[in-house]
Amino acid sequence: MTEASVEGRSLLRGHTLVIPTYNRAALLRRLVTYYARHAPELQLLVLDSSRPEIAEENRLMVAAVSGSGRHVAFANTVPMVAKIRDGLKQVVTPTVSLCADDDLVFPAGLDEAIETLGRSQGYVCAHGLYINFGEHGHRLLVTREYAGPSNEAHHPGARVFRLCQNYESMFYGVFRSRDLQQIFEGAAELPSLHFQELFQSCAALLKGKVKRFPSFYAARRSGPAAEPDRDKWQTYYWFADNPAEISAHYLDYRARLRNFAEHHGEESNLSEVEFARVMDVCHAVYFSKGCPPAYFHSVLQPLWPDDAYVKQQDDLFRLISPLGGERRLAWAERFARRVLRKLRRMQRPRVTGTVGYEAAIADLDRAIAAASQAAWTIELPVGLKWLAANDAFRDAYGQLCHYLDSGPP
Repeated sequence: MTEASVEGRSLLRGHTLVIPTYNRAALLRRLVTYYARHAPELQLLVLDSSRPEIAEENRLMVAAVSGSGRHVAFANTVPMVAKIRDGLKQVVTPTVSLCADDDLVFPAGLDEAIETLGRSQGYVCAHGLYINFGEHGHRLLVTREYAGPSNEAHHPGARVFRLCQNYESMFYGVFRSRDLQQIFEGAAELPSLHFQELFQSCAALLKGKVKRFPSFYAARRSGPAAEPDRDKWQTYYWFADNPAEISAHYLDYRARLRNFAEHHGEESNLSEVEFARVMDVCHAVYFSKGCPPAYFHSVLQPLWPDDAYVKQQDDLFRLISPLGGERRLAWAERFARRVLRKLRRMQRPRVTGTVGYEAAIADLDRAIAAASQAAWTIELPVGLKWLAANDAFRDAYGQLCHYLDSGPP
């Protein structure tokens, strides 16, 4: 879909993009400027908890740059989820979605998600493929972010299990406005950011299915965190430091999920006891995937300082096998599997014509240099170099460069 066709359609006029921001005026200006140029019909709602002087600068910028933008200021002590909950109450369009001030949701992706959700009864959210980009001067390191399939299990418990099996946040997806308002009303009641984030996704899946379409939807930026003092983002840090505390928070979270399911969720055959069991098993899968034994041991190491962490237990079969044959065989088998995996990753779709992937990358750099203000150049991992010859990716990457042209980082 071309930029002109996106701007000419009416779907974005009935959609609000909510942008939470916090003390990052330059990034917010770049994002608002991009949408003002490339999706002027899109309703922008900036939720700003910056310091007062920055919030005032942002207010004046939104008023000057975006004809459809609104700026709402909050105290800089308001938690993000409460800010979003209160901001969503001001949304009057049929659909809504979120985008952080340092990321980008493509207008064409929003258009497709709105259209997909409109024709998909029983679905609560729609979104597409996510890429990640890191700025290194004018060189952009681009890789994949989210690309998991749609979550279309019939039973809400089965949908939560699939989420926990391969967690990918739906935070930026397109929702019907009332659905997302209800989700954040529930999330804001929780005291911890960890379970607020989980609630957003699990509550959505208790309400309906999620559609993921195979088109480029959003670009997430790798860069300094909005809260640089927060260095323990993963739940396992909390669990290792205070398992009793996180268990108490989990039980409260589970009870609130149950309450949400009763009032807003899709009807299921689960009793209260069965619901608790389903949530416990699903979340055990989620938590166990992110629990590195080495870190857990390091937390407990002071209790037994003389017993170091052992990465891999010894295999006593090697003591009774000639020349340690079984151990060598296992090592050889693992090595062979690694080689086979690498060979599979090297098999890529063939670029049309006689040019190779490096030539396609060079061609993409030339096209961007001709169409953009800055000579942005792309760097792709070995396994994703084929993207440079993919027309859909080239279009999305071109939009990303237009966004980056819209202002300094």
